[in-house]
Amino acid sequence: MVNRFILLMPWGRVGSNLLLSILQKSAPMKVNNEGLNELRTAAEQESWFREFYETEKEPTHQYIGSKQNLFAIRDVAGLSQLFSKNKMRIVRLRRDNLVKAAVSQMRAEQYAEKTAEQAGVRRWAVRREHEPLGPTRLHPEVLVKRISLMESLQVRLIAAFAAEEVLDIEYEEINASLEQVVDRARRYLDLPHVPFRVPFRKATPDVLSEAITNFDEIRERLSATPWMDQLFA
Repeated sequence: MVNRFILLMPWGRVGSNLLLSILQKSAPMKVNNEGLNELRTAAEQESWFREFYETEKEPTHQYIGSKQNLFAIRDVAGLSQLFSKNKMRIVRLRRDNLVKAAVSQMRAEQYAEKTAEQAGVRRWAVRREHEPLGPTRLHPEVLVKRISLMESLQVRLIAAFAAEEVLDIEYEEINASLEQVVDRARRYLDLPHVPFRVPFRKATPDVLSEAITNFDEIRERLSATPWMDQLFA
């Protein structure tokens, strides 16, 4: 029987690339990474879903999975119905510390720009053989807007599916106990348990003052928001 699954995230920097890279080496499978991003209408995305997941023909793979960003989905309710109809297994990834998520995403954008200039390739994750970004300056107002957007998207993602319909994984679980998370995901997806190697290094230090050159400016801006405590968590 074909096993169709999707890793859903409210934004990037929740450990999704790492988890997908490990899962896809567990067994031969057909995989897509954020293919919905380039499709502008709900009809195009529904058509993509049916074609990629081979819902109307004999499947070519036992495992067919993708990673998608909620922000790119034009009709969450419509796709959710397709998930249910086709017995999709849903892995829901989130990051409760919104400040660290926003900082990580903004630094990933800086890293992508830097690698594009230096190597001609936009890299969003830091592979073990590559140098990390180092401390950078972040614009306080852009950071606050990004945190607010992330908060609203996370609320939407949680509201879109009941807890019993998904496998929930929070970023700090990946950060603190990757082997246990991979084991849970493989059991949920009926994937073989094989050894794995972590291909990426952590891009942003846990202590944000080590990653942000204008940390005092960021701290002052966040002091008037509900997210101040997350800066030091």
